[in-house]
Amino acid sequence: TTHGLRPTGLGNTSDPGTGAKGNTIVGNDFQANGTAATGSGHGDIVVDDQAAGTQQTNVIRLNRFTSGVGLFNNEASGSILPTYNFWNAADGPGGLASGNGASILANANVVYQPFHADTDFKSTVYGNAPLTGEVTVQPGETIQGDSLTLAPAAILHVSPGARVTVGALNLQSGASLDSRQGSL
Repeated sequence: TTHGLRPTGLGNTSDPGTGAKGNTIVGNDFQANGTAATGSGHGDIVVDDQAAGTQQTNVIRLNRFTSGVGLFNNEASGSILPTYNFWNAADGPGGLASGNGASILANANVVYQPFHADTDFKSTVYGNAPLTGEVTVQPGETIQGDSLTLAPAAILHVSPGARVTVGALNLQSGASLDSRQGSL
C-alpha cells in the first residue's frame, strides 16, 4: 500500500469543522507501508488535506512504526504530535529526526519526543522534551538519554526496580524527584 492510515479532511482544507480531528491513534503495529515520500505520499501515517489547526488535535501514541517512512506530514502549517511511539530503533525516528528508525518526513512541525526505545514501551527517551506533570516510572521501566529536564512543578517517581539513566538531570523551579528504592 502507499500508506497505512491517512487522517484527512478529504480535500476540505478551509473548514476546521471537518476532517480527522480529536482522534486517538493508539496501539497499532504499522508495517510495509512505503519506503519513500512521493506526490501521493507514502508511510505508516500520512497527514494531509486538513484545515489549519486540526491535525494537532489527534493523539498518536503507543504505536510501532516499522516501515521505511513512519510519518509523512504533508501539511503546510500546524504541528503533529506523535509522542510516546516506537520508531523501529532505540535511537528514535530518522528522516527529519536524528535517529535510525522509521523516517519522519514533513513540511511542518512534528514533535516526536519523548519516544519509546523498545517495542514493549518500557524504555522512554525524553530527548529535548521536558517531563511535565506527575510521572511514575514503574518496575522494569527505564527513562534514558543524555539529559532530562523536569519542567516547573513536575514530579518524577522512580519505583523499586525502575531505572533513570541520564547524563544530566535539570530540576526546574518547583520540580521534585522521588526515587524511593529506584535506580538513578
